[in-house]
This record gives sequence, structure tokens and C-alpha cells, in this order.
Amino acid sequence: MHSFGTVLAQFRKKRRLSQLTLSLDADVSTRHVSFLETGRARPSRAMIEKLAAALALSPKDKQTLLLAAGFWTVGIPGTTDAATRQLDHAPLGWLTHYHSRSFADYDPMLYATAQRHLPFFWSDILNASHRHDQRISTMLGEAKDFHVTEGFVMPLRRFDGSIHAVSCMAERCDARDPSVRAQANAISMALLRQMELHPGAGINRLA
Repeated sequence: MHSFGTVLAQFRKKRRLSQLTLSLDADVSTRHVSFLETGRARPSRAMIEKLAAALALSPKDKQTLLLAAGFWTVGIPGTTDAATRQLDHAPLGWLTHYHSRSFADYDPMLYATAQRHLPFFWSDILNASHRHDQRISTMLGEAKDFHVTEGFVMPLRRFDGSIHAVSCMAERCDARDPSVRAQANAISMALLRQMELHPGAGINRLA
């Protein structure tokens, strides 16, 4: 999949719009449009909505733009819109950065996924010793640069003994709120049902 900036630039050029014209139509600065296209800035869902409206994108093209930015674009049955907005962001930029930095070598959430059977939030796992570990502290600090401060993981164990996981990430999510926990479970179950319809697609294998 192309980066968000590449997709945005393609849609803009297809409509023969300059960055200045798009910025005026979307009520954002020309500099911000430039930063979005070059990858120096990351879009929020609200920003993508504004850009899609300014570009008069079809629902399908807007979905393409959302997916390029790493946003879940399908409604989650049984959840509120607010909860879906909290947990629907799958930051592709962070995942790429995560792998490039080899954070998987010491990510405590991966270890917890391999050890646990029940779903958990990152904050359920992280403790003072983790935060005092320089490597883990660096990982969490760099995750914040990608607007990731909390996550929810549903471990999955297959009949062949392999371990997989459904994972959601968010910038603002109060894991102490019981309703947020209920919505996180509902979202993960909905994602799992979708993945079961397409075996092997979108489920991370850990072991």
C-alpha cells in the first residue's frame, strides 16, 4: 500500500489542484499540506475528512485515503462511534518504525501475549520496572511520537500451537473505564470475525 502522502498527492494532482488551492479549500495551511504529502506530518481522522471534502472524494476514494493513513474504515457492530474512534487507529507508520527499530526483541507486550490467554491493555502490563528499562522507555517514548500511548491485545492460540494476536492502538484511551474495556473487547471480537472470513489476513503470528 502507498503511503498517505503519496495517495493524497495523487488525488490532488488528479484534480489538477495545487497545494495552495487544496489548503484554502480545506482551511489548513499550505505548509501542513506539504508536510502531509512528504510524511513530515501525520493526519488525524478529522484532517482526512476535511481533505476528502475539499477534494470531493467518493466514499471509496475517501476509504482509500483513510486506509493509507492506517485508520479502520468499517463500522464495528455493537460499539459506539466514540469508542470506535478511540480504538480504530492502526498507525502504519508506527508499525514500520517498530520493526525497523527491532522493538519486538524486548517488547513486554509481546511477552505478555505469549504468556496470557485473556485480552489485556498495555497499561495492565507495564509497571515501574518496565518504565525504568531504557530500551522499553525509548520504545514507549517513540510510540508517543506516532500518537500511540495505549493498546489492547487479544491473544489467539491456534490448534497447531501457534500464537497470534488481534491488537488495537490508541492515542487517548482510559483503560480504567469499564465501558472502554467492554468496547475494546467488542471491537476485537468484530475484527476477529472479519479475519475468520479471510484466514491468515491481518492476524499477527508471534510463535
